[in-house]
Amino acid sequence: MEMFNQLHEADTFSEKVKILFSQHNEHRILVTRLFALLQYSISGYIDLRWWIIAGNLCLPFVVWIFYQNLKQTPWLLIPIAFILFAPLSNTFAAMQNANLFSVLFCIAAFHFSLKSPDSFFNTFYVFLFTLLGIFSNGGGVVCFGLIGCVFFFQRRYRLLTYWILFGILILGGYFYDYQKIYKHPTAENLFEQLPEAFSFLLTFLGGMAQLIWLAKIVGVLFLGLFLTIIIRRYYQQNPFIFLLFTYGIAISVLTALSRYEHDISLALAERYVIYSMLLAAASVVIMYDFLKNVPSLQTYVFVGLTFLSISAHLKYITIKLKTADATKNSLLMAMENYHLNRSGYTCMEVKILDRLAQNGFYSYPIPHPVYPKSYYDSLNRYLLIQTVKLRVDKAYTTQKNLHLHISILEPMEAEKVFEEIFLKYLVFQNDSLPFDCQKSIFTQPDNDQTILVDIHLENARRGVSLPQLEIILPKKHFMKGKYALYFLFFSDKPVNYPPIKTNVSFRL
Repeated sequence: MEMFNQLHEADTFSEKVKILFSQHNEHRILVTRLFALLQYSISGYIDLRWWIIAGNLCLPFVVWIFYQNLKQTPWLLIPIAFILFAPLSNTFAAMQNANLFSVLFCIAAFHFSLKSPDSFFNTFYVFLFTLLGIFSNGGGVVCFGLIGCVFFFQRRYRLLTYWILFGILILGGYFYDYQKIYKHPTAENLFEQLPEAFSFLLTFLGGMAQLIWLAKIVGVLFLGLFLTIIIRRYYQQNPFIFLLFTYGIAISVLTALSRYEHDISLALAERYVIYSMLLAAASVVIMYDFLKNVPSLQTYVFVGLTFLSISAHLKYITIKLKTADATKNSLLMAMENYHLNRSGYTCMEVKILDRLAQNGFYSYPIPHPVYPKSYYDSLNRYLLIQTVKLRVDKAYTTQKNLHLHISILEPMEAEKVFEEIFLKYLVFQNDSLPFDCQKSIFTQPDNDQTILVDIHLENARRGVSLPQLEIILPKKHFMKGKYALYFLFFSDKPVNYPPIKTNVSFRL
């Protein structure tokens, strides 16, 4: 939503184009941004419900593409549809449509890459949908590599040459002025943390199980099935399903490599579950195909898989129905808290909402609040922590990075006090500029004004614990003068807590 503010404040057309193509975290979500602008131009206001609907509408098209490749066994669509329509992905979160857009476009590109090579339109659709997949979500890059392999094995060498040139152009544009996100893992620690990375991968693969232990079991089964289809050369029997399964595995590996240092529960996040669902849907076809020489057993397997898919679907429907009212009430309370107290959201979100209202993009009249202001005042309790005093034990720079070893002197028993806080950030703020927590690695990954560092993640990465902190950050963010250190705290019931300035500042 910050995009609307940025476009409104941009002076030239070229600046607006740059904003549309700019990074969001490590992705370029051009398609989601264009859809948001289309929705706003039609409605005259931002309506996140249409963003959610657009994402969910990708799923029927995914099922339709399955049907186009399963015309000889259309009954398999029954378990496949129940799996893909399970309310696990993109149910309430508007921004998750980026993942579903990318999945749909990549699957469509796979479909057309396997159709008649003599058709100009089939080839055109492959190029078009791959382009859209890449600029929907960074995972679309996997689509480019897999389709290149398809053209190679089809011996379409001229087309492969064009494809490589197309890739150089598109990927060159994608990674032009690309900024590495400093909070993501680096290759330096990967070999030391292979068990953690592999555990995250297994959980990600089996994400639709929604329980970490069960997800890991499902992940092992998916990896075993992937090795089996490679050994049995399943790509000769059903190239579409083979591509789809390989795509799901590749996306899972790439995501695990960039997220494994986070809490493992992130692997079950709603925005990622679609990849596990795709693997499950493809597994239905694979297991059925493996039994083609035993028709009677095929029937039993089909009935069993259908029963499992329907049971899982109904289970997730039940869970969502139980939480739907609570989710709606929570969102409503957050909005009322914001309008009555400028709270209910973190300081990053409040700043963006303020500017959206100032620029005329957003309004939310509350004629009759669900709860009185006094109720929200009781939620917005002040933190017990009012001051933080630090001691810098060691500070030095290398060719690329700034290294800081810090001890927390006040509050006393910092580990115990900080445990009660949901999220804890150490903020490096340019001391000559006002504190602006809306600047973040998501909206401005290369900013040199406000750098937010997740304390829990950094300490886990370095193997230290509170009251010690060990921070390593790229030097390039600290070349504009003097920087002061702040703490920023988020509760599990978001409150707009003000930043707490520490006694430490520095200049490189």
